Amino acid sequence: MKRVAVVVLVTTLFLGMCVPAFADASTNNAGRKFCRGIANIATGWVEIIRTPYEESMATNPVRGLTVGLFKGIMMAVARTGSGVFDLVTFPFPFPNDYDSLVKPEFVF
Repeated sequence: MKRVAVVVLVTTLFLGMCVPAFADASTNNAGRKFCRGIANIATGWVEIIRTPYEESMATNPVRGLTVGLFKGIMMAVARTGSGVFDLVTFPFPFPNDYDSLVKPEFVF
């Protein structure tokens, strides 16, 4: 029971740190980089669904299921890796003043 309480407390503290980072979306700071890292790690897999759909709508369903699926898998790996990088390096203003390695910054 004690362990569950600690996990809930730590999770709440991490999520509480994310709220001020998004209060001013124009500010690119360490808090935003930290939250972006968590979000990209948690939602990187969505690229496997999103990219084939977008490719199907832009061209045709066959291309969406072939090329789009390959692009989606690659983007999922890139977004999750970018999230890990952001989470590990959030206190430091590199590579370019807290900017994201992938565009768009978030999946959604």
